[in-house]
Amino acid sequence: EEASLGPDPLFDDDDPPDAVEAQVRSAMQRGELVPDELMVRLVSDKMADTSASDKGWILDGFPRSAHQVDALARMRRLPNIVVNVDVPEEEIVSRICSRRLDPVTGTVYNLKTNPPKDANVRARLTARADDNAETVSKRLRTWQSNWDAIVEAFGRHEVPIVNIDCAGKSIDDIYASVRAVYLGATVADRSVRPGMPLNVVFTGRPGSGKGTQCEKLSQEFGLAHLSTGHILREVGGKATSAARPPTTRFGLPPHPTQKFIVPYTPEVDGLRLAHAV
Repeated sequence: EEASLGPDPLFDDDDPPDAVEAQVRSAMQRGELVPDELMVRLVSDKMADTSASDKGWILDGFPRSAHQVDALARMRRLPNIVVNVDVPEEEIVSRICSRRLDPVTGTVYNLKTNPPKDANVRARLTARADDNAETVSKRLRTWQSNWDAIVEAFGRHEVPIVNIDCAGKSIDDIYASVRAVYLGATVADRSVRPGMPLNVVFTGRPGSGKGTQCEKLSQEFGLAHLSTGHILREVGGKATSAARPPTTRFGLPPHPTQKFIVPYTPEVDGLRLAHAV
């Protein structure tokens, strides 16, 4: 039986939808995180509404605080592995300020790296109210202030984090690393949990491109992709845009300064993950 999250003063079942939407819109427009209790309930409800438990899932953009990591543990929905898509801050600001949304199809484009080919589509693109340098910088500071606590929380629950350095790399090059990590973790995990799905959390600074990587992994391996960005936009309205050395669960040594973080290198691939002692 799954542990209860307990009473939730910010998201009561009797709260009118408009009140919930207002809380989400207000936080997003200020560049702040949606309150933990509200975000936990939104994600929990979305996971319950999908076949995520049967297929294996990818959580994209959640958790963003230690409290949310602990909430996953209480719900018995901790991932098997965390993949951190590490992109430098200056690159992030440039990406996000160039991001545009097609209000007709919901497709997200980037005017610098992935502009639409159709002139009619380009003409109708809109920018989210929070996609500006000031708000982006605030969001990045908020993310960074929570990162160490998130690492510590996953460490307490013995969930390994693999860090992929994405600076200056193409989408395909990054995905090659993501895919290798996933395949290696799958082989290692199924050796002890045969027939069970592998669940993955993707982390990274806002605008790191983790959503693109999640979608590619989801499409190739049939995983349920649960994006907090999509969830928030749905709720907030479419208009808002001598002893044995310590090891992780898969036998990888912990990062020398941050326990349970493993930087990705070509050696941290499927072979090493699968055959780690």
